[in-house]
Amino acid sequence: MRKLSCIWLCLLLTLNSSFGQPDQVTPLTSDQKDQATNTFDAAQALKWLLAADEELTPIKYNEYTAEFEELTKRLNQYKQDKSSSRLLEKAFYLTHRKKLKSYTNYVSMRELFEHGKYDCLTGTALFATLLAKLEVDYTIHEFDFHILLIAHTTSGDVLLEATDPLNGFVTQEKEIKKRLAVYREEQALSGETPVANQIGLKEITGLQYFNLAARSFNEGDVLRANELIAKAAVLYPSERIKNMQQIFRNQVLLASSK
Repeated sequence: MRKLSCIWLCLLLTLNSSFGQPDQVTPLTSDQKDQATNTFDAAQALKWLLAADEELTPIKYNEYTAEFEELTKRLNQYKQDKSSSRLLEKAFYLTHRKKLKSYTNYVSMRELFEHGKYDCLTGTALFATLLAKLEVDYTIHEFDFHILLIAHTTSGDVLLEATDPLNGFVTQEKEIKKRLAVYREEQALSGETPVANQIGLKEITGLQYFNLAARSFNEGDVLRANELIAKAAVLYPSERIKNMQQIFRNQVLLASSK
């Protein structure tokens, strides 16, 4: 199931100590720390989300941000309805039609803009950034293996599920509660300490770095993984991110001692 493979967990990593001798790990700069701890708006989030992918170029960055602005411009005509579900419905289906084209596990925001690939994390992060730009109130629900967004309107809550383009726009309160209950039940059956947090734009950006750090680690690039997880920990110092950061640090020390 798509939702079960959205967020990478430390327990799913294959720890491998056969990395080569590392160069010096690039530290987080003071500017980056300041940016992450100050007000985190839509523009800041998009910048961090895109920068998580080392293949991003300045030209592509400008191209993607222009595409984002064009999307918000199209949605702005419905901004007078920002407290109703109409704007949210337009945002959900237009975003799927224009950007969320092919479900693929563990992709970056750059890959979303470049190829239309997305998973529940990048899809939800894009929705969150759009709604922040449109000044719509929302809450992101983080689970062990899934993440989704619930927007808050004067007429009630609206669930936006990025990985369900046909039925992921939900306005019925009963159905929203039902879906949330399913995710909680799946966590209980996993036998692990459950994650069930309500987070914001900065934290979901941190989870993007968390995912890509895990991907780099499993690909054998421990230095890149260590850099990404350091940024994730600044954005979202959750227990599982800090636990993963310690694992990566230990791997760097182990490789350095050879």
